[in-house]
Amino acid sequence: TPILLTMSVQDRALEEVVVVGYGTQKKVNLTGAVSSIDIGKVAASRPITNLSAGLAGLAPGLYVRSQNNDPGSNATLMIRGQGTLNNSSPLIIIDGVEGDISRVSPQDIENISVLKDAASASIYGSRAANGVILITTKQGKSGKININYDGYYAAQRVAHLMPFVSNSVEWMELINEAAKNSKQAQIYSDANIQLWKDHANDDPILWPNSSWNDGAFRTANTMNHNISVSGGTERSSSFISFNYANNPGIIENTAYSRYSIRANNKLQITPWLNVGMNLNGILTNKDRGSSNLSGMFTNSILAIPTVTVKHPDGRLGGTQNIEDNQVARSALAYMRSISGSNTSHVFNGRFFASLNPIRGLFIDGSYNYSLYVNKLTTIPVPLELWNFQTNTQTVIDSKQNITVTNSESRYTRNFMDLTIAYE
Repeated sequence: TPILLTMSVQDRALEEVVVVGYGTQKKVNLTGAVSSIDIGKVAASRPITNLSAGLAGLAPGLYVRSQNNDPGSNATLMIRGQGTLNNSSPLIIIDGVEGDISRVSPQDIENISVLKDAASASIYGSRAANGVILITTKQGKSGKININYDGYYAAQRVAHLMPFVSNSVEWMELINEAAKNSKQAQIYSDANIQLWKDHANDDPILWPNSSWNDGAFRTANTMNHNISVSGGTERSSSFISFNYANNPGIIENTAYSRYSIRANNKLQITPWLNVGMNLNGILTNKDRGSSNLSGMFTNSILAIPTVTVKHPDGRLGGTQNIEDNQVARSALAYMRSISGSNTSHVFNGRFFASLNPIRGLFIDGSYNYSLYVNKLTTIPVPLELWNFQTNTQTVIDSKQNITVTNSESRYTRNFMDLTIAYE
């Protein structure tokens, strides 16, 4: 049966006002490709733990890929695909200043505009060749004072894991079969395999059947709290917010927490002069286990089911099989082999003024100061892996020299701009 399809014009979006760089325009007047995202509606409908990952599916042509899901890490953003062999990430502009998208609370954002084509380079230079993401934070509005609270509590866990051989007897038999097919000597003796068969139903601490991911993953209870106060008069307005986010991570020793405070203020001194300031302070803390994530997953292919993950008294186990490699360990041991802290302090201050001396002439200027301080401490943790059958240690790292590393990085940035426009 023939079906007639007709596409009808729907031009309601043409009246939307979007941020385009030097100011705002209606979509009907735009010649470049721009998408506008009302992040406020999105944040109200679902929890967003990471703003960059939360942009997935919200703008045509915006590619979002979460690489490792490590708490506090940003997703990869690309506009209209890979544009170069080097850095293809778009330029991030927050309230007129280049910034880090991870340092903005989703609840503080008023609007996000995605500039997709190379026309943006006429404003921002060559770094805009991969597109621009413009983030505008909320401002106070005239009227009564509004107090708003936004919070959520969520549980995260691994939805699906690849199945591995976790039966120790089956593991040894398969290894022997592989050795035989490769015309190599038998790895595990028949007597040892029979010994493990005889104890198949005995204490799992002494005769384990473990998978590499046993103890590696857990349920992470994440939370986010945001409280804001806004209001103003005909001449002045203010928006103040405080945000606390915590994500302990589904893998031990990868927790991330963030405290941030924002204050946006505007004042109309005269009918032709407006001034204001945007202040933002952030404190983040990150566990050091994240630096071992790559090693944990890389070495997981070497994991064997004869390793006892952890004794009820807290001791970590090694292999319980005398014919196995005695340095074998569980994924949990890799995550516990390092400790320390990764703390960042960030302050951003923007002071701006808008002057309209005569009709049609607009003069806008701003001064921005940014301070970033990162303190990193790395402490190796000596590992003691036990064979619980013999109650002896198979690996002892405590006799090795331990080097504690402390480093501090400090960056400051001063940025000024002046724009004169006449209509």
